[in-house]
Amino acid sequence: MSAVPVTETIELAAVRDLFRAVPAELAARHGIEVAEVGGVTVTALRDVPSNSMFDRALGLGLERPVAETALDVVCAWFEERDIDVFVSVAPEARPPELPEWLARRGFEPAWAWMKFTRGVEPLPDEDGLLRVEHVETDHSAALGHVVSTAFGMPQWVGEWVAALHGRRGWSLHLAWDGATPVGAAGLFVEGRAGYLTFGSVLPEHRGKGAQRALFAARIREAATLGCEMLVTETGVREPGKAAFSYANILRAGFEERYVRPNYVRRVARD
Repeated sequence: MSAVPVTETIELAAVRDLFRAVPAELAARHGIEVAEVGGVTVTALRDVPSNSMFDRALGLGLERPVAETALDVVCAWFEERDIDVFVSVAPEARPPELPEWLARRGFEPAWAWMKFTRGVEPLPDEDGLLRVEHVETDHSAALGHVVSTAFGMPQWVGEWVAALHGRRGWSLHLAWDGATPVGAAGLFVEGRAGYLTFGSVLPEHRGKGAQRALFAARIREAATLGCEMLVTETGVREPGKAAFSYANILRAGFEERYVRPNYVRRVARD
């Protein structure tokens, strides 16, 4: 089996740590879970239905070839919770029969993701960008509010994101328009790779350059931490769908690497 690329391992590490960071009270109240099922890491979020970011079987067929019987165990785990399950199939996923096995179990194609990479060269022409600062303890709630609001999530999702503050590997940032926090983003670093996530701007403050400022700040920080590669992703461009995130990523100097298909299996409901 070929080695798992950094573009996948850094995302897996970040997502796993995100779920480990959830406060116990929030996890119990909203059904936030992470588990090992059939040799596969699965994550679920009961109170935000059918969400491709949270209801997932992670890294399917990457760290080891997945057994066909493991798919049945994974599907049963999500069925017990009445939750749809999303899986990504990276180019290196094994065995090659995996998409066929998923189709047999009722998985259908979902919105695919484009993976991007870049080095840590600074963005040019940073003058005039909004001020970006590290999130301190007294501003972690503001970060959570920006992220949850910008992504249209309940405010308690913001409490979860805020709990990343101070965890090893994580660096959280706020973009400010004067005294108002208007944008937020995260950087997760492991080894020589950095994973950029949670880039978000309040709707009423879009168009002011907050996303570029957040990219610039994280790129600078990643360089100081010894990173050599930065990784991120967003949904592929499709006719009729807005592609603001895609455009922002390209403007920040990232290059398209590959499309990673997603599949969804929806739980039968009355």
